This record gives sequence, C-alpha cells and structure tokens, in this order.
Amino acid sequence: MFKMLVGITEQDDNDYQSGYAKASEWAPRHDHAPETNFIAPEPDELEAELVRFKEWVRRIKGYKK
Repeated sequence: MFKMLVGITEQDDNDYQSGYAKASEWAPRHDHAPETNFIAPEPDELEAELVRFKEWVRRIKGYKK
C-alpha cells in the first residue's frame, strides 16, 4: 500500500479534502451549533458528489498499476 501513497498528487489530496468537507456539511453535528446544523443534500448534489468520489477512487486505484 505504501507504493500507492507515492503516486497521490496534491490534486488528489485537494479532491479528497473537498469531498470530505462537502460530506461534513451533510452530517448531523454533535455540538448543535446553529450555524452548523444538519443540511440534507439535494438528490442531484448527492449524485454529483457520488460520481466525483467514484472517479477519485478509480484514479487512486489506477496508481497501483
């Protein structure tokens, strides 16, 4: 698995961090702060993120080849 880490680019990391931040907006919060309340995604927004994530996984797995 360490061999794969070498192939991960800054763009891969940025894509991951962006997706993680987006998913975090959709998750219920434990701190109950009003400015960070749970916001359910619209179906098209969720679908777009799923497509983006699948592409990211495909790209990352491609580094093993």
